[in-house]
Amino acid sequence: MNRFHLLAAAAIALPALGFLQAGCRTEPKGKPVVAATIPVLADFLQQVGGAHVEVRLIVKPHESPHGFRPGPDHVRLVAETRAVFANGLGLEPWLDGLLGQAAGERKVHLATRGVSPIQAANGADLDPHAWLDPVRAVTYVQNARDLLISLDPDREPEYRYAAETYIEQLRGLDGDINSMTGGMPPDRKRLLLPHDSMRYFGSRYGFHTAGLAPPGVPATEEMKLEALDWLAEKRTPAMFQEAGHDEEEMRKLLYKRGGGRLSEPLFTDTLDAPGKPTGSYLGAMRHNASQIREMLR
Repeated sequence: MNRFHLLAAAAIALPALGFLQAGCRTEPKGKPVVAATIPVLADFLQQVGGAHVEVRLIVKPHESPHGFRPGPDHVRLVAETRAVFANGLGLEPWLDGLLGQAAGERKVHLATRGVSPIQAANGADLDPHAWLDPVRAVTYVQNARDLLISLDPDREPEYRYAAETYIEQLRGLDGDINSMTGGMPPDRKRLLLPHDSMRYFGSRYGFHTAGLAPPGVPATEEMKLEALDWLAEKRTPAMFQEAGHDEEEMRKLLYKRGGGRLSEPLFTDTLDAPGKPTGSYLGAMRHNASQIREMLR
């Protein structure tokens, strides 16, 4: 089966409370210090832990975890933490090497523990982008809660309350995205992105998805022609950019197609800077859904 005919999946967005990035390494007394591999996981930890946890971020906003290469600052950052909250499902192949260079011992807690994965577009690997389905994101938040309770059991009631409060927001997000996209004609519900990151989103909300090329792989002429054929099948009017990925390739493809719409970047692998509307999971997911609805009208 052509890789452009595979279904995709979903996600959500939440308000960020300002997590710390590489370079900030002063540990507050008594607070659990946890490293998160990507901004979405940092946001989930911060939503549950609030002022009682310090979250240090490995892959910064607007960076993609695909092809990420840790440096000495990341080694020092991880060395001063008690745990690492990682996505798993093949998203962070660089993590074992990073942990091996960091002094001391720490637990690695997988955000996707208990999540039902789907296959990636290549049919061989698992798709790691499960947070893009708000229903699956509930499991992420529960895993963040359990990690913080294991590190700071005296605050278990607070972590449980914060997690349940946030999970209700995720359920509201799921309903909002359904309302925003549910009335769209099925033939319009097709998403072409730089890489096929939205399979969980597509699976949840009824979109067909495709990627121009695998992460970190330059698009060949054959890949571009295949993508254009996929768009032409249903006269799909728009293509979608992704934050943290090369925007120039999609612009070239739009030119090769002879016109059409190109979205603002969707937040799939990353989030915006903390404090911005799309600097949280909830905000980024609502932005994504709004862009999709607008571009595919």
